[in-house]
Amino acid sequence: MYSLLKVLLRKAKKTYHQVLYAYNFILYRDCLDLKMKEHFYTKLKYHEQKIN
Repeated sequence: MYSLLKVLLRKAKKTYHQVLYAYNFILYRDCLDLKMKEHFYTKLKYHEQKIN
């Protein structure tokens, strides 16, 4: 039971980071302000690391 819960939690975290990666990628791509673009880029890289 414990290993099943651990697997489900890992998959949930991966899905969460994939969704936020996609969301931040869209915001990064459409942003015109350079300071906000840097902010979204750092978030993008953070979620990319957590996916892998």
